Amino acid sequence: METKSFGLVSFSSSKASSTQPEVKKPKVLLIDNDPDRRRERIGLLMNAGFNAQPALNIEQARSRCQPGRHDLIIVNALNNETAALQLCDDIRRTNPKQRLLMMAGEGSTLAARDFTISDHPSKL
Repeated sequence: METKSFGLVSFSSSKASSTQPEVKKPKVLLIDNDPDRRRERIGLLMNAGFNAQPALNIEQARSRCQPGRHDLIIVNALNNETAALQLCDDIRRTNPKQRLLMMAGEGSTLAARDFTISDHPSKL
C-alpha cells in the first residue's frame, strides 16, 4: 500500500502491479457559491492531483454528500455561515469519519469548530 500526501490530507492507494502503480486521485467536493473563486479553487485542487467536483451551493451539495463518495468536503462558509455549519454538522452526524474543511472569514464565530480554518489566526 502506498500513501500519498496532498498538503493537509494523506490518502492510501494500492498498487496494481510492481511496474504500474494504480493512482487513485482523492475525490474532493468543493462547495462555493462564488463562481470566480470556485473556478479558481477547483483548478488549484485539480493541479494538485485531486479529482475535484464543484457544488454551486449548499442545497446542491446536500444531494452529493453520501458517505464514502468523497475523500474530503470543502465548504466556503463566507456568505452563509449558519447554513454551512448546519451542513457540516449534518454530515458529521451521518458520517462521522468524513473529512471536512470549512473556510471562514475574519470575524467568523465558527473558528472554534474542529473542521474550520480561518484567515484570522487569533481565532484558531
